[in-house]
Amino acid sequence: MTLLEELRKETAELHQQLDNWEVTLRLMSAEVSAIDYFQYLQSFCALHAAVEHSLYREVARFYPEMAFNQRLSLLEKELHQHQLTALVLDAPIDLREIEGIRCLGAIYVMEGSRLGGRFIANHLGKHQARIGVSEFPFLTEKPTVSWNAFLAFLATVPDKERENVVTAAKYMFNFVRLALEKAVEIINEKNSI
Repeated sequence: MTLLEELRKETAELHQQLDNWEVTLRLMSAEVSAIDYFQYLQSFCALHAAVEHSLYREVARFYPEMAFNQRLSLLEKELHQHQLTALVLDAPIDLREIEGIRCLGAIYVMEGSRLGGRFIANHLGKHQARIGVSEFPFLTEKPTVSWNAFLAFLATVPDKERENVVTAAKYMFNFVRLALEKAVEIINEKNSI
C-alpha cells in the first residue's frame, strides 16, 4: 500500500465528516445562498489564519516551493471585496503535531481541500444568479505547486516516517473540523446580536 493509499484509508471517516459539515451541505444544495458562501469564506479565512503561517513555514523546510501555495491573502482579499470581516479564532494549532516530516500529513489535508473547492466552485457557478457572486477566486485559484506534484513529493517519504505523516493528517482533519465549527459558532453569535 502506498502512503497516499494509506492516508486515504486512514482518514476516510474524518474526510466524510468534513463533507457533512453543515456549511458544506448548504453550499452544495440547490438552495445555496450568498449567506452560505460568505459563511464558508469567513470560516476558511479563520482556519487559514490559525494554521497557514506555521504550517507552510514548516513544510518549506522540506519542500520550499510549497510555501507559495498559501491562500490566506486571497481569502482576505475576497472577504474585503464582499465587505465581510475576517474572524480570529482562539484555536492555535499544536506545532508538535505538524513539526518535521509530519507537516506533510497536515499539508495533505490543506492542499486536498483545493480539490473539493473546485467541485464546490462548479456547483456555485450553476447557482450564481441566486448567490449574486459570479467569481470564486479562493475556490478556483491555481496553486504554485499542483496536487500531482505534491503527491509525487509525498511518495518520497521514507517508510519509517509514514506513520507520523498519517497521524498528522488525522490530527489536521480534526483540527480543521473543530476550527470550522468554532468559526460558524462565532459567525452565528455575531449575526444573532
